[in-house]
Amino acid sequence: MKENSIDLREQPGTVAVDDADGLRARFVALEEENAHLRLQLAVMSSTDSITGLANRTGIVDSIEMALHRLVRMGEPFAVVGVRFAELAGLDLTRDRIDAVRDLGALLAACLRDVDQVGRLDETTFMVILANVPTDHVTTVTDRTTATIRAMTAAATVDVELKALFASVSIARSEAAIEVETIFDSIDDLLGRGDESVLVL
Repeated sequence: MKENSIDLREQPGTVAVDDADGLRARFVALEEENAHLRLQLAVMSSTDSITGLANRTGIVDSIEMALHRLVRMGEPFAVVGVRFAELAGLDLTRDRIDAVRDLGALLAACLRDVDQVGRLDETTFMVILANVPTDHVTTVTDRTTATIRAMTAAATVDVELKALFASVSIARSEAAIEVETIFDSIDDLLGRGDESVLVL
């Protein structure tokens, strides 16, 4: 009986049980590695290389999540644009990189744990104030702006920095609001050179 038994491991075109388990384990390991690499890529693609804060992609993601929460749970939020026009006058040197990095850290230090800040472009940062109480949107926005103003005024960089602020508060879930509309509104307000607030 033993002499007539067939060993699958010796037959062409077949895979032994041990080999199949090994292949399955290798496949699972590769899937886990790929998932880890995809996560790393997603983080890198949404992170500003100088400040370590969110870049434009990361800011868009944060605003879209805030819009979803507004629709699902009625949580209003605000987006504050902070522009340091003088940064454009700095050479692309270590001084400019250090100034941008320091300003990013200062802005992050001004915020609550639920808030986010990112670097939109060479001179502009965006702050997303999440889960703002409906009756206190303006209060939270004004307080945050005042804190940012005080912190950035004390920033130690080699150029006098004047921060321009523009706030967009989004409190109505029934309005279909696009992220680009928010960006355009803030850019328009900042472009006027005065401190403005817009409610959508």
